[in-house]
Amino acid sequence: MELSKIKKEQISNRQLIFIIIHNAVGTGFLSLPRSLAEVAQRDSWLPIIISGMLWSIGFFLLYKLAIKFPNETLISYSDKVVGPYLGKIISLSYILYATLVTGLIARISMTILASVKLPKTPIPITLALFLLTGFYLVSRGTKALARLDEFLFFALTPIFLVLAPMALNINLINFRPMFECEPLKVIEATYLTMYSFLAVDIMFIIFPFIKEQKKALKSSLIGLLVVTLTYFFITVLVIGFYGVEAIQYITWPTLTILKALNVPFFGRLEFLFFFLWIAIAFTSFAPYFYISSYGLADLFNFKHQNSSSFILLPIIAFIALFPENLLEIFSFMEIIATMGLALTFGIPLLFLTIIKIKKLAK
Repeated sequence: MELSKIKKEQISNRQLIFIIIHNAVGTGFLSLPRSLAEVAQRDSWLPIIISGMLWSIGFFLLYKLAIKFPNETLISYSDKVVGPYLGKIISLSYILYATLVTGLIARISMTILASVKLPKTPIPITLALFLLTGFYLVSRGTKALARLDEFLFFALTPIFLVLAPMALNINLINFRPMFECEPLKVIEATYLTMYSFLAVDIMFIIFPFIKEQKKALKSSLIGLLVVTLTYFFITVLVIGFYGVEAIQYITWPTLTILKALNVPFFGRLEFLFFFLWIAIAFTSFAPYFYISSYGLADLFNFKHQNSSSFILLPIIAFIALFPENLLEIFSFMEIIATMGLALTFGIPLLFLTIIKIKKLAK
């Protein structure tokens, strides 16, 4: 990777925090409380804490790997660590995973939009607008992505703060008795929660662009803490408000709870929140589009990232339109998220082990 391009596209460690937050808090927080309630019942808050701790290990492993190749992405240094053949397979697997996630995030976002606000608008129309906007943002580079995440963080935070008074209305009986969930159920719920935290994987690509790389781990952990607290607050709020029995019959409980909130001047906050949520969904979609397009450009040595983005547009559109219904979308997302967990934890462990063995062999 050219050093001149790295310097031109450098992002601050503060912007890294915002990228981590927006990449993780996307479509997941709308349905996570329901998914957890189905498995962990009244102890649904516990898997969130455990997931946060496990992901801190994931950040540490990836940082230890990335810092060994400060000016290269996963696509560049895979060949050096495991050889050209296995390296290409790993790189292609990562690009494929990011492309699949991009398509499914776009489909989930458009499905929610169609079901709640635009029922008469065909999904392909809204999807096309979503993809073209993403194409434009990705074409502007790493710095543009970071600046958008930074701006939206400060723009959207007040909306979440408005939810705080609703904590006074939760019924603590909905969490009693505590710690009655079976250990295997907690493990299963933690595994489900890990999907919603999938954000660390963007570090495989953007690490060379971080200005102060030695502080990247600290910044990443701060972002992870914000994500953990956000999911914890939303889950406690929704379950405390509805109870674990009722919440299992609500597809988007986080959005539904806003119907009970009435704010002076704004009235029902759900309408304002929904349109702002589209921005949140977009900032979860755009990084994966960036990962897949940049990774493809890096792998095949394209001069311009726009070329790979253009190639991926119809592929992402096909992936987004392939599932026939919401049930299929969730099923595909679960499979792909498992692939993401395997890559995010497996690659650093494998590469660091090989690097260690090579050093001992010398």
